Amino acid sequence: MFCCGSFLYKNNDIRTNQPVKYTLIFSCLLLAATFLYTPLILPYNREVLIGLILGIIIIPLLIKIKRTYFDEFFGNLSYGLFLSHYLVIFEFEKLGITWKLKWILLMLLFSIFLSAIGFFGFEKPAIAWRKKIRNQYN
Repeated sequence: MFCCGSFLYKNNDIRTNQPVKYTLIFSCLLLAATFLYTPLILPYNREVLIGLILGIIIIPLLIKIKRTYFDEFFGNLSYGLFLSHYLVIFEFEKLGITWKLKWILLMLLFSIFLSAIGFFGFEKPAIAWRKKIRNQYN
């Protein structure tokens, strides 16, 4: 997914971006296979594939919209959110919390909070440190 995002950042036309075009075709075939071949019906396979397919289609459209502070903020949190949401979901499930809207929203808030801690506490200082080192050698 992150490779597709990187390829789309470099060239946001999925018609001419070969890696993304083939990933889109392959993802659609895999999604179809999850409906036809029982061993592929694993937890979250369909959801992840649908997200990837929608992302590949929607991102080129979103790239044309002017960036805002919120784009930057949530873009910076995206990787940490990807990593932390599993932890939050598993912990909520351990506590026996059901999948109701209020709990889903709370999971989302916890995940965003953990992602913000990760970004502002670790990623942002590491990026600044890396740039400082890089500038010393330029």
